[in-house]
Amino acid sequence: MARVRAYAQIMPEHAFFIGPTAALIGAAPLPFGLHRELHVGVLAPRSAPRRPGIRGRQLRVGSMHRYHGLRVADVPTTWATLATHLDEYNLVTATDHIIRIPRSPGGFHDLPRLDPLTDQAALAAILSANRWHGAERLRRALDRARTGSSSRPETWLRLTIIDAGLPEPELDVDIFDGDGRFVACADLAYPQLRISLDYEGEGHQEQRRFEHDINRFARLAEIRWDALRFTSQHVFRDSGLGVARIRRALERHHAT
Repeated sequence: MARVRAYAQIMPEHAFFIGPTAALIGAAPLPFGLHRELHVGVLAPRSAPRRPGIRGRQLRVGSMHRYHGLRVADVPTTWATLATHLDEYNLVTATDHIIRIPRSPGGFHDLPRLDPLTDQAALAAILSANRWHGAERLRRALDRARTGSSSRPETWLRLTIIDAGLPEPELDVDIFDGDGRFVACADLAYPQLRISLDYEGEGHQEQRRFEHDINRFARLAEIRWDALRFTSQHVFRDSGLGVARIRRALERHHAT
């Protein structure tokens, strides 16, 4: 971001940040290794900037806006210019992030923003407006994207489950007891089978969160939910372990 701000001071007036750089500015979840160069776009017939550390690109269509004082491609243009930099799972993750509809688990808290950053119709429109590099990857990512994913691991877990041939789980599922009291919000779930799937990141190791999780999963057990928990090992390093656990849980519940 220091390089972004420095270049913004000398960026041509008609230029704006695109692709991974625009996504970084907008806090989209991205894999490591995409920011050795800053990605800068211009609209034709302007010439793309050429200098060390800058990857310029001329666009036929697209729009920009100001974000925290920086000239940045709008969300649909940013999305379209990510295709050549991300594999399918990471592109779906970025798509999930920008179409996510903000929601408070259980509906207990007011949120500063209730609308997604953009919607699927806007992404479909920018996709059809130009012959983008990676258009087929964008089309597939848009088809696989969902509005309820809250993080990169949740998207990866969902895609891994589907690609293993298992049923697609629901996202961001509120769970209540028999008296209608809120118990938990599952990252992913099979509600009819009472199976919840949750990703446990590093934040869950903090003492207060750890204690909260113990109580949360005890309550789920009390109302006869099968709560499955996953770490980065199950999602990113050895997804077969996680898939096998889910498959066994589905078989157990179908057998009862």
